[in-house]
Amino acid sequence: MIENNWKRRKYRGMFEKDGAWYLDYYVSGKRIRERIGTDKRLAEIVLKKRKVEVAEGKFLHKKAKVNFFDLCDNYLKNYSKLNKRSYDTDRWFIKRFKEHFGNIYIDQFNALLIEKYKSTRRATVEPSSINRELVVLRSMIYRAIEWGMIDRNPVGRFKLFKVDNQKLRFLSQEEIKSLLDNCSGYLRDIVLVALTTGMRRGEILNMKWDDIDLVNGTIHIPAINSKNSTSREVLINSLLMKVFSNMKRHPESLYVFCHSDGKRFLETKRSYLTALQKACIKNVTFHTLRHTFCSQLALAGVDIYTIKELAGHKKIEMTMRYAHLTPNHKRVALEALNGKIVPVDATDTLTDTPNYGNIIREQKALYLSSINKEFWV
Repeated sequence: MIENNWKRRKYRGMFEKDGAWYLDYYVSGKRIRERIGTDKRLAEIVLKKRKVEVAEGKFLHKKAKVNFFDLCDNYLKNYSKLNKRSYDTDRWFIKRFKEHFGNIYIDQFNALLIEKYKSTRRATVEPSSINRELVVLRSMIYRAIEWGMIDRNPVGRFKLFKVDNQKLRFLSQEEIKSLLDNCSGYLRDIVLVALTTGMRRGEILNMKWDDIDLVNGTIHIPAINSKNSTSREVLINSLLMKVFSNMKRHPESLYVFCHSDGKRFLETKRSYLTALQKACIKNVTFHTLRHTFCSQLALAGVDIYTIKELAGHKKIEMTMRYAHLTPNHKRVALEALNGKIVPVDATDTLTDTPNYGNIIREQKALYLSSINKEFWV
């Protein structure tokens, strides 16, 4: 009797057991049984939907959920370390992500969680810093989709903070002196390199002794260490040449700045922040030193094109952010035409006009010594 009752409850593609209806179908030769519930009509509707999905090749197997920590570890190991020069920075960002979000499932992310993160971080850091973190988080979610961990973006295109890139923070001469006075050991040398060359933190920490040419006064930055993936030569002044000459070289390390075991420094954040606190300097990052290099050159009257070449900017638009610090650069350019177009008999009226053309030609040769005299000594 029980067997007959069971047969009466079995239909093509579905069956009832213990009061609940189940679907019974095949996908790519694999048998799938799916519990629907006590509603027979609902089971029939879902069965028709599954048949359509199978016929159209749209049937998706239910994926196992992936934890956020698994994505973090995979992103660092299989993407950031292999493809990004900012791997060390990504490690710090992801450590912060883990502390804030915890080991939730990736598909549990939503726009509200992102906004709460932005709000929490905004209490301690600037919007531009938060944007850099969010760009990495967005990249992680895109990789999760590519790697099949999730089927869709759970947060959509979340908004970044609007940032005024024209507003630059750079150190005054008094702040420069105070910062250097509160730096010691290797940190002082690293800061000096940044202030006198405009090199980025990654370029400095990856610098090897073979990259330094004290004879010609240059530092070679290989393409692999450059932000623009283009190698370049950086000029160094007499002060920095003296610093390199007095530094003790680790016998077993290729790197200029390294630990006692010869391994290069990965970051200087803690010691740098400590020095800033002692110097009572606020709203400053390590990249501010690069802005300071460019800004102080502009204040010294160096033309925009020369600053572009010295900073290694790929586009002049990057350098134009410092143009407001050189209010006379347009007048200097116009005055340089005096000797080209003014008649000889009219030169008597220009005896009090400075020779701006000579100023421009001399700037590139003299900028390093001017840095020595005005800012660091």
